[in-house]
Amino acid sequence: MDSKYLPIFRKLQELTRDSYDKQLSFLQHTLLVSSSVLSIVISLHTYHEAPLYIRAVFATSVILLTLGVLSGLAALYMHTRIPERGRQLYMSEHIRSMREGTPPAPAAIRKTGLHKICEVSLYISLPLSVVLLAVYTVLSAFVG
Repeated sequence: MDSKYLPIFRKLQELTRDSYDKQLSFLQHTLLVSSSVLSIVISLHTYHEAPLYIRAVFATSVILLTLGVLSGLAALYMHTRIPERGRQLYMSEHIRSMREGTPPAPAAIRKTGLHKICEVSLYISLPLSVVLLAVYTVLSAFVG
């Protein structure tokens, strides 16, 4: 490899690591906050007589919040597996190149389809649950 490209690849590696770390931190903090909110909502909920539609709004918000927590947990786990998957791909590519006597091909690790689905589910279900909790609060205040 030409020495003029080495600083470019080092910078790319540094930016990739920073991006990975920021995504990991975001998922960790989102999971921490959402699981805390879920436990608080469940523990502080009072069971008073309310119309069915108000109880349905609360139940839907709790279900969405739970789905968000579970999706966040799965996305976080899959995100922590990315470096190991990269190491395995890098190792197998270099073993292949040594056997065939060819230069190793660049190895790129992408998020799996399930990883992307879990992240999208997280980003949709958590804001929706917050909106529904706000709607529940307003309905409870004026109707209940």
